[in-house]
Parts: sequence; C-alpha cells; structure tokens
Amino acid sequence: MKLPQWNPALSATYETRPALKGKLREDLLALRHIFGLDLGRQPLGRSLGHCLPGSLVKDLLIVAIDVENPMVTQLEGDTHYEVGISILDTRDMQSSIQDERADSKKSFDLLQTHQYCVGPEKYYKRVIWRYPFGDPKHTFIEVVRSRIKELIRGRDVILVVHGGRWDLEFLRAASINLKPLYTIDTQKAAQHPLDLEYRIKSEQLLDVLDMSPFEPGLLHVAGNDANFTLRALLLIACLDVCSAPQLLEPAQLDLLFTLEQVARGPIFLDFYHAEAEIRLRRKIKLQKKEENRKRAKERIRAKELRDAANRSQ
Repeated sequence: MKLPQWNPALSATYETRPALKGKLREDLLALRHIFGLDLGRQPLGRSLGHCLPGSLVKDLLIVAIDVENPMVTQLEGDTHYEVGISILDTRDMQSSIQDERADSKKSFDLLQTHQYCVGPEKYYKRVIWRYPFGDPKHTFIEVVRSRIKELIRGRDVILVVHGGRWDLEFLRAASINLKPLYTIDTQKAAQHPLDLEYRIKSEQLLDVLDMSPFEPGLLHVAGNDANFTLRALLLIACLDVCSAPQLLEPAQLDLLFTLEQVARGPIFLDFYHAEAEIRLRRKIKLQKKEENRKRAKERIRAKELRDAANRSQ
C-alpha cells in the first residue's frame, strides 16, 4: 500500500478512498484531534491540551515508548532490559513547517530518540551496534526514571505504544509516570485507515506503510522500536486523511507534507552495515573452524577404526 505523496504546491485535492470496514477506535479519533485533522468526521468528544498559536495542532510532546524484556520481575535482583523513548515536539514541528515555507529546511531530524540498557555489559554490547540514533546509555533504572522526567518536564504528553500492555505495566512498576493526556496504541489507530479487522504486528505495519527499507535486524531494540512506532503513527495520520469528506486547506497540506517527511526521514546505517558484515564474516569463520574440527575428529576416528581392524587380523 503506497501512501499519497503530500505536496503543498499542489491544489488542495487528494485521492479519495471507499468506505472502510476496519474498526474505528478512539485511538484514531485522538490522533486526528491532536493534529487538527478531524475534517468533518467524528470528533474525539473532549479536548487534549491547548492548540499552538495560529494552528489547530495541539501543543504537546508526542512520546513513543518501548520496553524490551518488560517483565516487572526484571526490576528485582539481576536484571537485563531496555527502555526506548522517541519524542516529537509539536512546537518544533510547527516551526519546521514555517521554515520550509521560507527555505525548504529539512524536517526529518525532529525526532529525539533515546536508548537505555539496564543489565550486564555483555547485554549492553549486544544492543549498541544495532542502534543508529546516537549513543545508547548503559545505566540504572533510577537514571532512566530521572532522565525521562527531565525530557517531558513542564509539557503535556501524548503517550504512544504499539500493543503496549506489558510496556505500560512495566512503566507503572518502575514508577515511570508520564501523566499522559491520552495513550494511543498504533495497533488500534491503524485498524480503520488500513481497513483491518485485526491488530497488526509491528513488522507488518512497517511493511504495509512502505517502511520496509528499515532493516529487520534493527527491530526489537527498544529505542529503534519507539522511533519506528512514532514514525508509523505519523503515516497513519497521513493515510487516514484519504477517507475525509472535505478538501484540505493549504495549512493542512503543509502539515501532512511535514508529517510524512519526518516519518520517512533517513536512518544512517553505515556503522550498522559495517558491523553486520564484520559479524557475518566472524560467524562464517567460526563455522568453518567448527567444520574443520569435526572433519579432523572424523579422520582421527576413521584412523583409529582402521588401526583396530589391522590389529585384529
């Protein structure tokens, strides 16, 4: 499924779609609401925060969180888990839209993504090379809690998860309280725009949204998954507009163009590819070494059998 390419230079028209059968969940209504994209459709029924000056977009931090190995028992004794967080500040997004009108400044770097690993050094090293958004932090849960509190201080928050039941339980057990105005689950928000009767897995969602160039080996790293979840949310908002009954205003076209530009922004994978190549060569070398060892063992065993047969004659 290919998303429409939003272009502010075009007239305010878009490709319409037939009526959808996928379940319309409140998560999608909340997504429409925070970007001012109700467009004559069913409203959320309540307000989430305040609008930015001169805009229908809400003044919020949109915060996606993912936890790898999110069992609450991990908080006791010997632990190993990851907490990933990715943030889109709608203030920065609005400024980027205004900048693009003036000088086409790129907006794909608006996502702030962080990766925290708690556990042994060996566990941390298994993650570090697969994380392309900066330096992952090897730390303790107390530091994670304090850092997240600093990142959202003084702002209204919309929390975003993908099928996040265990993630939310872990956050509660770890006393990481973002106090969100609303929690959007992208599994639920995606059902109506993608015409799904089921809750889609993250890998399938990225594929359907044409985000498949993001390497499968990057998934199941908490910071990466949080980043991808937030990108997917923005693309869901873009795709959902295709079913709206009214035309788009120029400001809404600008917004959709920016949402897609952020969502489809590049991920710099040079280090990941280089390290993957090194690890693959190392694996092949070890496999060859093991094969040679087995062959040598078989030769020794064959010689022993021949020697035993000669002695018995």
